[in-house]
Amino acid sequence: MENENTKTPQPEVAFWRMNKKDLLRHFNQNDSGFTDSEVSQLHKKYGFNELKEEEGESIFEKIWEQFQDTLVRILLLAAVISFIIALTQGIYYFNIR
Repeated sequence: MENENTKTPQPEVAFWRMNKKDLLRHFNQNDSGFTDSEVSQLHKKYGFNELKEEEGESIFEKIWEQFQDTLVRILLLAAVISFIIALTQGIYYFNIR
């Protein structure tokens, strides 16, 4: 007896090689397409043909993620040190107390 989890692979069908008549027969379809009742039944069975939108990250999460990089932290530290040096030199340069 065959295990349910082990299924024999089905041969791939080359739809691009089929003509219109064979395609319609394969999908049990006709030239006019589905009727409204068939469409509603298929929607109930399979749902709509749409992708669910994933929840995106907020802008704050994206910004916080950037600060997790070591190089960014080093550059920020360098910027803070440079700013402090510029402030202290400016005080002595303008003789502000």
